[in-house]
Amino acid sequence: MDFVLFNDGKSMDEDNWKVKWETDKVIITIMGEEQTDEIYNLYYNGEVEK
Repeated sequence: MDFVLFNDGKSMDEDNWKVKWETDKVIITIMGEEQTDEIYNLYYNGEVEK
C-alpha cells in the first residue's frame, strides 16, 4: 500500500501508524504531524478501502 506521510520532514516511526486486526480485514491508520489520520481497510480477499 503506497501512501504519503506529512510528518514535518521526519522519518516514519512506530508513533506514526497503528494496526487493528479484525475477522474480515486489517485496519491501518497512518498518523503524521502535518496531516489528518488516513485509515486504510485491507480486506483478506484483496480489496482495499480508503
